[in-house]
Amino acid sequence: MVLILIGLCFGVRFSNLDADAPTDLSTSTDVYTDPAQYTLFSRLYTQAGDLNPFDDNRFAFFLNSAVTPAAIASFKLFGVSVWSSNLVGLFFSFGALLLFYVFVRRCSGILASVLFLLLIMFNYNQLFYGRVPFLEHVMAFFAFLSLVMLVYSNGRLAAVAAGCSLGAGIFFGKMIGLVFLAPFAALLLYEIFYERKGTRYTRGALFMTGFLFVMLVWVFVSYLPMREQVAAYLSEHAFNLYGPPDGLKSVDGFIWKFMSFGDKSRLVERMQLPVVLTAVFIGMILYRATRRESWRSGFGRFNSGHIFIVVMIAAFYGALMIWNYRPLRYQLVLIYPICGAAAFVLSRLWQARRSVSPGRPGYLLLGLYFPMVVVLIYQIFGDYIQTTVGDFYYEDYRLVVAALAVAVTVGIFVLLRQFGSRRIPSLRLTGRVTVIIVTAVVVIEGGIHFNSWWITPAYTARDNGRDLPIVLSKGAVLSGPYATALTLENDLRSVIHMFGVSKADPGLFERFPITHLIVDITNEQRAREDYPAIMDSATEVLSYRIGRRKARLYRIAGLTGNRDSDGYELSEFEKLSVRKSQDGDIFAEQSALEIAGQYPDNMSVYLFLARAAREDSLYEQAEVLLKKAVEFSPTNYNLKALTADFYGDLYSQTGDIRYKEKALRHYEQALMLAPNAGEVEREYEQLKGKQIAGPEEL
Repeated sequence: MVLILIGLCFGVRFSNLDADAPTDLSTSTDVYTDPAQYTLFSRLYTQAGDLNPFDDNRFAFFLNSAVTPAAIASFKLFGVSVWSSNLVGLFFSFGALLLFYVFVRRCSGILASVLFLLLIMFNYNQLFYGRVPFLEHVMAFFAFLSLVMLVYSNGRLAAVAAGCSLGAGIFFGKMIGLVFLAPFAALLLYEIFYERKGTRYTRGALFMTGFLFVMLVWVFVSYLPMREQVAAYLSEHAFNLYGPPDGLKSVDGFIWKFMSFGDKSRLVERMQLPVVLTAVFIGMILYRATRRESWRSGFGRFNSGHIFIVVMIAAFYGALMIWNYRPLRYQLVLIYPICGAAAFVLSRLWQARRSVSPGRPGYLLLGLYFPMVVVLIYQIFGDYIQTTVGDFYYEDYRLVVAALAVAVTVGIFVLLRQFGSRRIPSLRLTGRVTVIIVTAVVVIEGGIHFNSWWITPAYTARDNGRDLPIVLSKGAVLSGPYATALTLENDLRSVIHMFGVSKADPGLFERFPITHLIVDITNEQRAREDYPAIMDSATEVLSYRIGRRKARLYRIAGLTGNRDSDGYELSEFEKLSVRKSQDGDIFAEQSALEIAGQYPDNMSVYLFLARAAREDSLYEQAEVLLKKAVEFSPTNYNLKALTADFYGDLYSQTGDIRYKEKALRHYEQALMLAPNAGEVEREYEQLKGKQIAGPEEL
């Protein structure tokens, strides 16, 4: 059964590996922009034999991360593509899942480990974020490898190796992993005082030796050779880019940050039942922690692994809550301990036995429970308000949330006082029914969400990347937040850059031979502010839809002062675009259609020609060209919407109901591919209610 569950967990993550992430996965652009940046240096090495051909040392963390050798291996074996890049993310994220399963099996038992697999199998965030190579997955993989080595072995070598593994996760993964030092310290201290008293501080010392060794390697490999760049990167992302943390500016700001934990991140929203069960788990340990005898002889049925889980949740929550920018990917690591804690509670319910409560709780428990309860109330109540009433704002509901939290906390405390030191009946049947219902709800709900994506996967990232070499010449060098993602399916070069940093780099375009920028509206605005001389003269080539965002491709070659960039030769498509802008009638020249014939597998050439034909009222030709574009990228919701708009326009002109039916069908297909595309939905609803008199009625 365990092997079947592991196979299912892997299967749902591996299927359609090069498909786009769901359009509602993140409020940030991170899933479309960041993953390809981590494998960029590996791609350059695989294609050109040079890890860093532009001597770009700004991103030493990416270049020297564990993703780099893993991506080189993947690219060498399977070729460079979105699929092989995502395979690296799957390796680390699924590896982290398996390692945490092994840990749960050790500290909570076989039943809890099986329940852990069930709870995390269709976890929306872990499943879809786990398909792309974020550094957070590297951090989790090596941290959990360290954890498994510690709980499965008493050996000294294992302790050193565990320290090395944690160090690798932090210094060659993600620096936020320094937070892991707290739960690892708690685990080792609990072992020293309650589980492995004979070892005393030896394991901890050996563990830190391994950790410090890797840290020393990092200092000489990454920090000292590029000290200014590394320091600038850390400072930019910690303070400069998003400003001093609002959570430390005022008491009210701290409370809001504490309760919201990443506004709109949707971590808790997408796993409410496991989070509630985790609160029960933490409450059980806090109950033990208020008993004096627990500090003398240990926390009863809880072991060092359970202490690790609690401290890990508290440490990461505390470390992340105060900051102004807390994207969901920073919080992914919390999914593992939450599912592990929930699985433990469910396993105890399944194995319900008659037992005696450890005693009447003291009033200290009220103070310990309230912060946890208020977070739960805020998150769950806020989700309920948003889905039933409308917008949910902290300022409007803070008193309501506080009152509810006080009532719930006092209610729990009174119940615990009532049952303190009493014999508790087993209620085995009730417990097992509860476990079955809760597990089924989590699995079915997650399965439904996964299935809605799986039956209509979109491949626009892959298709855009395959289309781009037809649009640009081989000498093109792209930059901007989407550049690395759009060059995974081709051999065009790219330079990592995001506009909107706290201090613009005035020498960026002189130092790097960038010929084109691919930017969304936010980055374009900042680029115009930071580099007005270049952007005012830049030429728009075309635009792509990446997720639900429109990204424009600009040519800046000849404007940057870089000799290599100035020598860029226009592609046939760019020449065609220039002719179109100059005289407008591209169909007067046969070369326009010859370009399409020369590159039969493309999207942009056909779409460009279809728009030109539509402008010239050549509707039959426009329809043929549109169909050709859709054939190249049949899961592109934007192409479906453009085709729908084309047929809607014909319906408006002719009143022919057949055009309306075609338009509605294409809108429906577009909405299946991008359910949250509000503009498309509005156009669809408008057309549904639109009535045009047919030719016979005119």
